[in-house]
Amino acid sequence: EDVRSYTLDSLRQIIGVVPQKASLVSGTIAENLRWGDAAADDAELEHACKIAQAWEFVSQTSRGLETKVTQGGRSLSGGQRQRVGIAQALLGAPPLLILDEPTNHLDMKTKDILKQALLDFDGTLIVVSHDRDFLDGLVTKVYEFGNKKVTEHLEGIYEFLQRKKMENLNEL
Repeated sequence: EDVRSYTLDSLRQIIGVVPQKASLVSGTIAENLRWGDAAADDAELEHACKIAQAWEFVSQTSRGLETKVTQGGRSLSGGQRQRVGIAQALLGAPPLLILDEPTNHLDMKTKDILKQALLDFDGTLIVVSHDRDFLDGLVTKVYEFGNKKVTEHLEGIYEFLQRKKMENLNEL
């Protein structure tokens, strides 16, 4: 099938993407979540808002005011934007999820919540991250890019790093 026949909305239904820097539309958090899945009905949007609340979107701001899903997306902190971007990508339950440095701007509790959500994710997951603790227990394959080639390693991140360390020691 020719990929050029896909519309942007149809691609969003099969591929969820969380870029390194979340870019939100100027609308509210709820509108940004709906944009992540234009076909989302009100029940799905309500569910996404509950996810957002679980990820501390309904949190205390520096002024002591409650941040609501009706708050404008562009007025959010980096961590809040990242959480909205992740919820946006997960909303449509796409079969493929691509995350580029998803833990940037996230606190430890939110990283744990995200990791559990990804462990529960029923699809293909591609994660680009330097956060070794986040990757530990999450990934079962590591792809190494170097010397003009890509090498697949069927192991977790710490097994890969330990083996690479031993290989480097043997080279010395």
